[in-house]
Amino acid sequence: MKPIPVLLITHDDLLWQHWRALDPARWMAARGRGLADLQRWREQGRTLAVLDADVPKLPAWHDPFWPPSLAGLHVVVASASPNDEQGTQALGAGAHGYCHSYAPPAAMAQALEVVASGGIWMGRSLVSRL
Repeated sequence: MKPIPVLLITHDDLLWQHWRALDPARWMAARGRGLADLQRWREQGRTLAVLDADVPKLPAWHDPFWPPSLAGLHVVVASASPNDEQGTQALGAGAHGYCHSYAPPAAMAQALEVVASGGIWMGRSLVSRL
C-alpha cells in the first residue's frame, strides 16, 4: 500500500516532532507552517492535512475566510487545549476532524484514516453535545 500524503501545519517544532511519529509506511508527512502551505497543497492536488489551531494569525473560526479555504480538503484541526466550543466552530468552518494536538500517534492515525475516507472525527463529548 502506498503511503498517503498528509500536510502537517504547525509552527511548533516539538509538535512537528510528535506528529512525525506517524507510521511512514502509511503516511507520507510533509511539514507546513501556515495557511499558504495549505493552499499550495491543494494546488498540488492533495487534500489531507492537519492544522495546528495555535498557528499564529489564523482567522477566527467564524470568519468567512474558512469555508472556501477548506472546501474540497480533508482537514483535521488539532488543539493543544481542545474544547467543545472550538471544536464546534472548526467543524462548522469546514474542518473534517478535531482532536488534541498531542494525541498518541495511533489515535492521530485513526483520525486521519476516518477523515481521509470522507468521515468526520471528533471527541466523545463533542459528539454528545451535538
